Amino acid sequence: MQYYRALFLAYFALVSYGICADISWTHLSSKSGDIPAPNLSGKYLVTTLVFDIDGNGINDIVIGSYSDMIWYRTSKEGGNLKFERYWLEKSISEIEAGGAWADIDGDGDIDVVQGAHGSCKVWWWENPSPSFSPDKEWDMHTIKSSGGNQCHDQIFGDFDGDGKQELCFWNNGGKQLYFSEIPSNPKSEWPYKNIATISTGNSPEGLAAVDIDGDGTDDIVGGGHWFRHTGGGSFKTYAIDAGYAFSRSAGGQLIKGGPAEVVISSGDGNGPVNLYTCSGNPTAGGNWSSKKLIDYNVNAAHTLHTGDIDNDGNLDIFVAAVFTQEVIVLYGDGVGNFQKSIVKSGISTHEGRLGDIDSDGDLDIIGKTLSNTKSNPGNSSVSVDVYLNNGSGSVDINSTRLSIIQAKRDIACSNTAVYAANGRCIYVGKAGERPAVCNGLCLFANPHNAVSSFIKIPGR
Repeated sequence: MQYYRALFLAYFALVSYGICADISWTHLSSKSGDIPAPNLSGKYLVTTLVFDIDGNGINDIVIGSYSDMIWYRTSKEGGNLKFERYWLEKSISEIEAGGAWADIDGDGDIDVVQGAHGSCKVWWWENPSPSFSPDKEWDMHTIKSSGGNQCHDQIFGDFDGDGKQELCFWNNGGKQLYFSEIPSNPKSEWPYKNIATISTGNSPEGLAAVDIDGDGTDDIVGGGHWFRHTGGGSFKTYAIDAGYAFSRSAGGQLIKGGPAEVVISSGDGNGPVNLYTCSGNPTAGGNWSSKKLIDYNVNAAHTLHTGDIDNDGNLDIFVAAVFTQEVIVLYGDGVGNFQKSIVKSGISTHEGRLGDIDSDGDLDIIGKTLSNTKSNPGNSSVSVDVYLNNGSGSVDINSTRLSIIQAKRDIACSNTAVYAANGRCIYVGKAGERPAVCNGLCLFANPHNAVSSFIKIPGR
C-alpha cells in the first residue's frame, strides 16, 4: 500500500503539470490545399458560420468578407471530407463581423443573417435549397434600413419564452441592443425595438444565449451585461462587468448547479479571458465575481464559445485570437477548474466557431484569418482552417475528473484497459507493468488480475 501511495503522489504531480495526453487534432487548411481558398475581394474576412445548408446531415461553412460571402459545401468521399466552394453573395457593401442563422421563412432550410459595418442595415439571405449551384447567389432581403450605423453581432433564440425564434442584434454606433420578432412576411422589413442602451465605455459587442437564472428561457448576454425578458416586449438589464462591454461573450453551466456562468474575452482589444460567477439570485442583487482563466492577456480574442469538446459531460471553453496567435481550449471539470491546452500556435484566428464538421459526434474547431496584412504578418494569403477533433485514448483526466467505472483485461494483447463513465478508454497498461490511473482525486491501482477491480486509493 505504501508503494501505491508513493506512486499516487508521483503520478498526481505529473498530472498536475499536464503530463497526461490531450485530445488529438487534425489540421486542415486552405493554405495546404485541404480546403479551397476563399478568394474573397474584401480587405478583411469578418464572418464564420457553421450549420447544415444543404440538408445532407453534414455541417457546412460560411465565410464572409466586407464585400462578399461564400460557403463551403461539405461532404464525404471514401471517408474523407470534401469542401466545395459556392457563392452566397458576390457584391455588397461592408458586411460586419458576427452573423447568425435560422429558418427565417419556415421552409425547412436554414437562412443567413448579417449586419453592416458602415451603414445601419441588417440583411438576410434566403437559402435556395434544393437548387444549389457553385455560381448561384442567394436572394437577399432587408431586415433593417434605418437607425444608427454598424450592426456587429446577431443571435437567434427564444428570449421571451413564446416558443418562437427572435433576432437580437447590436446597433454599435448607438450603443443599443435591438430585439425583433420574425414577421409573417419576412421578405419585407422587420419591426424592431430597442431593449437596452449601454451608455458607458466603448461600443458594446458580443452576444450569447444563456439561461442565466435557470427559469428555462434563454437570456441575452453581451456587452458586459445580461438581459432578461420581463413581459411583453420589455427586458431588464443587469450588469456583469459594465467596464468590459467592448468584448466577446459566452456562457453556460460551467459550474454545475446555481446560476449559469459567463465568460468574457477581449474581442478587438487586449485583455483577460474572465470567468464570471454569481453568488445569490442574479435577478435580485446577486454579486458577480471574476476569475482570470489564462495567466496573460489575450490580444484580440474575437473568438469565444463554450461546448463539451471532450465529451466528458462538462462544458469547455474555446478561445482564439488575432494577435495572440493561439487556438486554445480550456477543458472544464464542472466544478470551476480549467486545464489550458493549445490546439495550435502561430496562426491568427478571427470569428472562430465550434461545430461537428466530420459528423463523428464531437465538436471540431473552425476558424479563419482576419486579413492578409495585420493578422498574417509576413504572409500574403488569408486562410480558412478546420481542426478535426479526433478524441484520445488518453484523456486529460486531471482536468476532466473522469469517473472511472470499469477496468478489464484485454486478453488479445494482455493489457489492462480502464474506461470512464462516458465509455471512453482512458488508460491501457502493458502486461508486466504496475500501471495506475489518476482522475485528479484518487489513484486507481492495477490489481494485476483479470477479475478484481482497480484498487481505489484516496488522495488528500
